[in-house]
Amino acid sequence: MTSLLVLVVTFLFSVPPQGPPDAQQIINQTISAHGGAALSQINNSNATVLFTDYRATPSVPRPATLRSFGQATRLDYSDARGPLALVRNGALLWETRGGSVQEYAGQPPAFQNGFFNPSLGLVPSLSTQDFPYVATAALLGRSVYGLRKSYWTVPWGSSNHRGTQEFVYVYIDAASHLVSQIDYTYGSDYNRVSFHFDNYTSISGIAVPMTITYGINDRMVWQMQVQTISFNQSVNPQDFAHP
Repeated sequence: MTSLLVLVVTFLFSVPPQGPPDAQQIINQTISAHGGAALSQINNSNATVLFTDYRATPSVPRPATLRSFGQATRLDYSDARGPLALVRNGALLWETRGGSVQEYAGQPPAFQNGFFNPSLGLVPSLSTQDFPYVATAALLGRSVYGLRKSYWTVPWGSSNHRGTQEFVYVYIDAASHLVSQIDYTYGSDYNRVSFHFDNYTSISGIAVPMTITYGINDRMVWQMQVQTISFNQSVNPQDFAHP
């Protein structure tokens, strides 16, 4: 499987000479860079993409559609085994193929909102209440700000489980103020799921990452190249409903 080199992040715990970064100021700049007030006007999106699944044989780009509706996202494409749909709606994530449904474990809301395109959920909802921790970091040789949120999957002191602390990290490019990467660590051994966003372009005033890479523990799982995207088109809510 292809190595995922984009996910190497190093935190710099030393305070820079000009003082620590201000989380609220960084969040404000990030919202503005991604589209500002226009973000709240987006109800849905419809994109055509080239989707490469590095777990498949052969690993070749395949035409796919990527749609979003509110906080739900749906990816449709066909591989050697036929058509499939991968749908996320809130905490639910499932795959349908040939009438069968496979469920996947849920993930925290902050990570759900950033699924595929941070402009369409994560960025408008950023707040210092959810992400109170900020630090400078280096990502692929570029300076970024790292916002961090932590929580316990099971309340501390539970009689049958001590609880596991998990984290969501949002890395923001210090120059462009666009989201470069989102990490989610989970489990007692802190597995890391990552989305990396690159090649942003402005479409209808919204910052859209044209390259999206998904990996687990520094291993590339899939990549998408956005070909076209439009906003606020007609949509069927049932396409995003759990079967």
